[in-house]
Amino acid sequence: MRVENNFVSVVTLGSFNPSILTSHFLIRECGLEIKGKATREERTPVVSRVDYPGLSFLADLDRFQIIERELDELGKSRVVEFLRIYLEKLPYTPLSKCGVNINVNVSGINERALIAVLTEWKKDLFKILGTENFAIETRSRHRPEGHRYVGWTIIYAIKKEDTLGRLTISKKRNSVYEVNYNYEVAKLEKNHSRLEAITKGYPRIVKHYEKAIRAIFEEG
Repeated sequence: MRVENNFVSVVTLGSFNPSILTSHFLIRECGLEIKGKATREERTPVVSRVDYPGLSFLADLDRFQIIERELDELGKSRVVEFLRIYLEKLPYTPLSKCGVNINVNVSGINERALIAVLTEWKKDLFKILGTENFAIETRSRHRPEGHRYVGWTIIYAIKKEDTLGRLTISKKRNSVYEVNYNYEVAKLEKNHSRLEAITKGYPRIVKHYEKAIRAIFEEG
């Protein structure tokens, strides 16, 4: 099995003022240590974007997002720490949800065994995902000669942490799958401290991801 990192992102839903998002605010007010100068900076009353090499900050009225690409090690991503600092500078920002996305390409697997895990051996997923219940949506392409599986989305509750997991597996080409692992915490409007499941829990989130990927794809 070979894994190629695409990006890590953190997405926060709430009520934001996009005009605040500028390179000046990120560097001078937040004190973020970012190498190089901004390569792109756009700002309107409703949408703002600041890009650095391998790093993007995006905001609109309902969403704030940080994306980091060109990562050798997922555990060293800075997006969650940058989010924590950014929100500390805006303590009265209303928040509702926050989620981390780990996006990779997986190749060099046994596709028949992978399909079996996701269609025939579903009971194994309870242990793999560490959940008591899950929903799985299967996507396939149908032709007269038969059908071909092209993707799955698994949504499950992580009961111990009162969070939601989502694993989306999509076939890109022969023996290559794009995988997006999402770890989401909600109800932030009632309790901002729940955000710590993201801001302090990122190493644990990476372990959740690694365990799921190894179990599903190494079986395959």
